[in-house]
Amino acid sequence: MTAAAQKLGYTQSGVSHLVHTLEQELGVQLLIRSKAGVELSPEGNALIGHIRRLIAAENAVLGAGLKYLNRKPIIIYGSSIVHGTAATRPGLIYTNILSRYLNMDVVNLGFSGNAKAEDAVMDYIAAQDMLLFVLDYDHNAPNPEYLRSTHYKAYAKVRAAHPDMPIIMVTRPNVATNGASAMERKDVVIDTYRAARDAGDSNVYYVDGESFFLGKYENECTMDGVHPNDLGFTLMAEGIESEIRRALRVSGASLD
Repeated sequence: MTAAAQKLGYTQSGVSHLVHTLEQELGVQLLIRSKAGVELSPEGNALIGHIRRLIAAENAVLGAGLKYLNRKPIIIYGSSIVHGTAATRPGLIYTNILSRYLNMDVVNLGFSGNAKAEDAVMDYIAAQDMLLFVLDYDHNAPNPEYLRSTHYKAYAKVRAAHPDMPIIMVTRPNVATNGASAMERKDVVIDTYRAARDAGDSNVYYVDGESFFLGKYENECTMDGVHPNDLGFTLMAEGIESEIRRALRVSGASLD
């Protein structure tokens, strides 16, 4: 072990820690330690053989990744929740979970503390060639009045550029935080949805974020009462996925 450590430029304790970590991840014992020294276990020999075969494979190449079902992306615009503030790794942000669930390109336009649906931002989003748009920014509106002054306008800009594209409106998942304000904000989003439907828009959808965390895990879904943790993001993805699938089926987009 000492010789191996010297060859690798590590300390002996460092190499021992790496081996122990690998054993834990694989669930097998790789080395047999005795008074006589250290030798490979049968599982260790098998692993070494496998590694050597990989190294020796001159024609080994990394295959192409799985292609998305549609060349156009789904774009999700929102706050630090969309950004993924409390996820333990990028793959557990709900937008990335959705990308795996749907096998589609999901573009994350999350701006922590700064998703306020400014005209310039909404003009940029409206100009994108996308399959579906999710509007999820009410957390960053300074107050319900600001949300009311921007929410329908944000929807209308995107709809004007994409007359037949599905648009999904989402409300915050953690209504227990600032409950009265959260309800006012939810009313704003519902009013936008109803106004769009009353105007004849059949490709607009509403998802009640309050439904994401209901049940026995209600108190385990956020880091701080606001930002979803890994469990919270998974539940959000599951809740939004079904509405995305429904919207795409109605619009005629392929899900196979």
